[in-house]
Amino acid sequence: MTGNEALDRAEAALINNEIVGVKASNGTIIVELSHVPLTDPSMDDFSVYQVIGGQAPVVTKPTAMTWSTQTRKIVLSVPVFPYESMEQEITYSVSYNNGTPIEELRVTITEGLSIILDGIAKCVIVAPQKDNDANAYAAACKLIKYLKMATGIELTFVPYGTAIPNHLLPIYIGVTGLHNRDLIHHQLQELDGDCFIIDCSVDAITIIGSSGWGTEFGVNEFLEAYAGVRWLLPGTDGEHVPITSRLTVPVGTRVEKPSFFSRIFGSADKSTEWNRDNRIYPRIHTNHVMFELFNPKKHLADHPEWYPTTIKPDMIGGWQPCYSNFETVDIAIAYINEYFEGNPNAESYSLSVNDGGGYCEEDPHHPSYTELKLNSLGLLHLSDIYFKWIQKVAEGILARHPNKYLAALAYHETYDPPSIESNVKLPPNVLVYITDERLNWSNSERRAVGHSLTKRWLEVAPGASFYDYLYGGPYLLPRSYFHQMADNYRYACEMGIAALTSESPANFGEGPKMWLAAKLKWNAASDVDELLHDWYVHAVGSEAAPYLVKYYEHWEDFWQRRVYETDWYNSWLMSLPRTNFMSLTSASYLKNVALTELVKSRKWLENAVILAKQHGTSLQGKRAELLLRAFEYYECSYLTYPGNIVSADEVKSTDHAINLLDILVERLALSEKRRNLVEEFKSDPILNIHWPPEVYGMMWSSTKSRDTQALVEWIKQEPSTGALRSRINTIIDSESSMYAVHYVKLLLATADQWETVNSNTSFEQGDGIDAHDWWYWLEFGQSSANHLHRSPENPRTGNYGIKVNGLSHGGPVYEINHQISPGYYGMSAYYYVPEDFNSMGTLQLFVYFNDADAQCFHSTSSEDKTVADDGPGWHLADWVGYVPEFYDGMKVEKLTIGIKLTKYKDGEILYLDDINFFKL
Repeated sequence: MTGNEALDRAEAALINNEIVGVKASNGTIIVELSHVPLTDPSMDDFSVYQVIGGQAPVVTKPTAMTWSTQTRKIVLSVPVFPYESMEQEITYSVSYNNGTPIEELRVTITEGLSIILDGIAKCVIVAPQKDNDANAYAAACKLIKYLKMATGIELTFVPYGTAIPNHLLPIYIGVTGLHNRDLIHHQLQELDGDCFIIDCSVDAITIIGSSGWGTEFGVNEFLEAYAGVRWLLPGTDGEHVPITSRLTVPVGTRVEKPSFFSRIFGSADKSTEWNRDNRIYPRIHTNHVMFELFNPKKHLADHPEWYPTTIKPDMIGGWQPCYSNFETVDIAIAYINEYFEGNPNAESYSLSVNDGGGYCEEDPHHPSYTELKLNSLGLLHLSDIYFKWIQKVAEGILARHPNKYLAALAYHETYDPPSIESNVKLPPNVLVYITDERLNWSNSERRAVGHSLTKRWLEVAPGASFYDYLYGGPYLLPRSYFHQMADNYRYACEMGIAALTSESPANFGEGPKMWLAAKLKWNAASDVDELLHDWYVHAVGSEAAPYLVKYYEHWEDFWQRRVYETDWYNSWLMSLPRTNFMSLTSASYLKNVALTELVKSRKWLENAVILAKQHGTSLQGKRAELLLRAFEYYECSYLTYPGNIVSADEVKSTDHAINLLDILVERLALSEKRRNLVEEFKSDPILNIHWPPEVYGMMWSSTKSRDTQALVEWIKQEPSTGALRSRINTIIDSESSMYAVHYVKLLLATADQWETVNSNTSFEQGDGIDAHDWWYWLEFGQSSANHLHRSPENPRTGNYGIKVNGLSHGGPVYEINHQISPGYYGMSAYYYVPEDFNSMGTLQLFVYFNDADAQCFHSTSSEDKTVADDGPGWHLADWVGYVPEFYDGMKVEKLTIGIKLTKYKDGEILYLDDINFFKL
């Protein structure tokens, strides 16, 4: 066969695409193709026939379609059949592009009950009064509320125990009628607290859970399954409630059990009500807790042997109690037993390590020190010591409270399971949450490593659970990895993983991601493409949905495939020690994204807006607009990302300097737009970015240090009547971007050495290694003498500067303790990078807003930059921002300014000088 013949045959195979799999349910047909077609499928490519109860076949036109290139699956919406007084059987036949039809797809529509018919209520809601059972009462009120939104009919609430009108069907919420009480209660005894039963019979409908949560989730399921309600996104704009005059439900009993008994979105997630609507709530606590259990302010003075030698009384991280000292076991047992006795409804207690390491046993001078090996993250392996301690504590707790749960994190130094030699074997109600970046499992090698780790943990801890990182807020592209998430949760369920917590500060610009995660946590066996179809069609309507699919599928391909080719990913993967989540403080993955991808993304979303507004409901149009608005943040982030900006050539003329300044002002204006979007989004539950870019040092100015430094040097040597200064004055007088105006003022202030708010800016005043008016922020037991101090080595100006050597976390800090006035302020600081500086160390300028007692209540900062990227020599870092009179209702009385330095290893030296803070 010639090469051309082979190509022709391959193309023919694609054109003659075959259906290799199909399944149907009431309202949905899912088709799997043998190949990815040459052109996108459309609804017109499908011929669908239905046969009702043996009658003649009837053509059925699909009402919506979505398509996944990853799975080659097409999801078709077809008309839903209501539940009638008799059971019905529907048979479908489906063909694609006039190919061989797939027949005999049978769907049984069970006998049903009408609860609202032609705008008339056929039922009443029966539930306890609020004082008797607040949870059941609230669930009943929720059912009444949403059924009224759907039908216009407000169902009557009948207090449990009072007479029910004979002609109306009771819907019991959280309670049962006499007809099925014994059976229901017997079933409930076998169910966990989040499980529920929906029992529909001609006598009554019963929605009841094993707990108040279960009853609430049963009502949620009733509304979703039978009224078509969806909580797609937070807030009222995210609700989908179809309007109908008829509501029917199927006769029969449903018992629902979640795939994971505890399902949590954690870490400052702000969508509490929306989470509950989607059956997510904080059931098992996994928070870092040792600083509370062994509060050094209480115990350190009397029991220093319980603590590492580096601890200070006010430290909440960077230390652990001495797990090898079994006196601490007795303290933990006594405290936790007392906690459970005082809080009998509490289900769990966290025994998770403090953040930041700091184990006694890694100190060579500690009596329990042994030569420790490194774990698979490149950190000291301390699981043997820690989980032996957990085992002993569990024995003392579970002897008195056998039905309680204890939670621990397999995290950093405790990431790997204990060795066989440790003889650690934990009881099932010790939930060990394996913390991992499971987006990483899109890579087959990393998936094999993750699966192996899971199996090893299950051998030691039958209660092994998953803790994953669904971060949205810190990332600057939609971090969609829907199909990998589904694979991960399905695997977890198959392996018997008990519970699932996601660290998930969200950006709902990621569309279906969080909704999908909630659905899969409840039922890991769900078809991910069917769920996505459900979300897209209900979110923006059937005509607009395919454009949302294109948008999110494009970025899913980036995160599930292309990201593995980036330096951003590989530098994280190869780093030792390595965090168990991908980098949150670097956006260098944006270097691997082309501008054309952003242009296409905008076009897809704009098309979705047009079609949603033309053909959808008003809320579907609004949701499409909100997703486009959310995209503007991603777009601005890409366009202003400093890593995609090339520094200008050396400034050799005034014209060149003016041109560079104009380019800078244009970038600064776009950066201000990005900042304004973040601020504007805070008031919208859908747009609000949980953990915004400033938290991760990615609120950048879109400038390059070399460019700003070149402009400062040119301004210095120019007379007051010079052309560049004249252009600066014009910008100050006429530019609409206040951020750009004040940034230009900062360049002028730095060049002309305006009066500063702070003193001793060049560290000339001091005693030895201490600089007057400054103090040194040091973490993890590091010292001023060894890691951060005033030094005569390599000053930029004068005789002194600051020397940094191997500082893991900290920096120089200055307190502005006099009353400050509101307005724009600017900060500039110089840092020196040595030759051949191969460090991952970062630098960030920060400003804290303080009250009258100098207590911080808000912080703002510059971008977190990797200094080695700038090359050798002195460089200029800067920050510009507005300090208001009040922030979130609190008066800004004082400020703290400084430089945060992180990730420097021993021997990596950096110099700082001329840290100036100006009122602009």
